[in-house]
Amino acid sequence: MMRESSGDIASIDLKAMFSAMPVATALIDRLGRQVVVNEAFAALGGVSANTLVGRELAELTPAIARELEDDFHRCDAGLELPEHEAALGGRTFRVAVKPVRAGGERVTGLVVSLVDITRSKETERRLAEANGRLERFARKDALTGLWNKRHFDEVLVRQISRSLRELTPMSLVLFDVDRLAGLNDACGREAGDGCLRNIAKAVRQHLRRPGDEACRHGDDEFAVLLPNTNAAGAAHLAETLRAAVDRLQIAHPRIPHGRVTVSLGVANLDVSGLDVPAMRDELAQSAGKALSAAKSAGRNAVRVWATALGDVGWGEPENGYFLGTLLAGNG
Repeated sequence: MMRESSGDIASIDLKAMFSAMPVATALIDRLGRQVVVNEAFAALGGVSANTLVGRELAELTPAIARELEDDFHRCDAGLELPEHEAALGGRTFRVAVKPVRAGGERVTGLVVSLVDITRSKETERRLAEANGRLERFARKDALTGLWNKRHFDEVLVRQISRSLRELTPMSLVLFDVDRLAGLNDACGREAGDGCLRNIAKAVRQHLRRPGDEACRHGDDEFAVLLPNTNAAGAAHLAETLRAAVDRLQIAHPRIPHGRVTVSLGVANLDVSGLDVPAMRDELAQSAGKALSAAKSAGRNAVRVWATALGDVGWGEPENGYFLGTLLAGNG
């Protein structure tokens, strides 16, 4: 039986083998015509193989036809033929091409094979989406939903590089929740967590530009990165945030006025002549100094660390928001 079976298989001619191949395959000449096609290739167009012979490939798939035209030029130049990806009939195919030489070195045709990779591409897409979600999750603070410090540190470097390249200003706002530990002691950690979530929500509501980034920078500390923003603009936003938290009226029994407040420090640097590490360190240190000054002034306040008083140019408002005495950038 084995001998008879082998003999039967050996008697099958190459044309029948080619026609029965499960991989869609065709021979294309230099005029873009389909010289030989198998049934799998013809099935891509929903027709029989005989109806495609002699017709231009561009009628079935213009995109692949254009790629093959380029492949002929690559062959003439002695270059390797890369694999392509192509869409056809709502599916994605990997296109492999091999040159055919007849009676000389000149390439007279290309053998084209199309392998359906739709399922694997969909798997890749879903995996990429899942990885993207995991990456975003790894950069988010679980409690507040804001970006975490890891994300902030990376974005800070990118934005500084951009500011240096474009010679645009950058501002940073650091702020603390005043006496959050006292709230936790008096009302429990759950109350403190709820306070942080409400403050984070208020911050998000007041950041309207796509490039502005708000992060939870520590247990009770937040950071707001403001590209292309001078000291006056950053100070305005800081006061807006201070007032927004004040309006939340979150009860705090350990503070004399009985509600949660925040203290904010603002820093803005002239980017000319600074490199990225120097600006990163100086921006963070300056905002930290301004935040410390806001706490020393009694909390529920904003302080600005500016390289010159003219960077802000404000007097002292009447609403208790103290900005008239600025900290000089040189200490």
